[in-house]
Amino acid sequence: MKKNLMKKFMNAYVGNGVHLTIRDGGSHFRVHTIQVMEKTDESCPVKQLQIGDYFLRLLVRDKNNDEAAILCNWSEQLFQKLLENYADAKEAGATEVTMVKGNPNPDDWFLLWRPEYQERPTTYID
Repeated sequence: MKKNLMKKFMNAYVGNGVHLTIRDGGSHFRVHTIQVMEKTDESCPVKQLQIGDYFLRLLVRDKNNDEAAILCNWSEQLFQKLLENYADAKEAGATEVTMVKGNPNPDDWFLLWRPEYQERPTTYID
């Protein structure tokens, strides 16, 4: 089930008009590529996973356009919340969902988004 949520997450946040941004401390990263990866042996840097388990590899860019990879072993609950926020943000016309780190727990994030500002024509009555 977790692998299916990861694939839905990947398909939602890549190329569908709503971008994922991650803020952790003073760092700010915009996700541009998401890959579902499988741990095949002990050389995998995500040590807490068993061989055969899945994790994400996020390719991100910072404000200086430098690229980095982030490995994520998020819970099914976090993926579900990210998918729910994606749907709500998309429906409201937002183009970005931002994850803000809450504390050291890897699943403790604040998820933020807001509708894009849309200028409305003003009607003047003489």
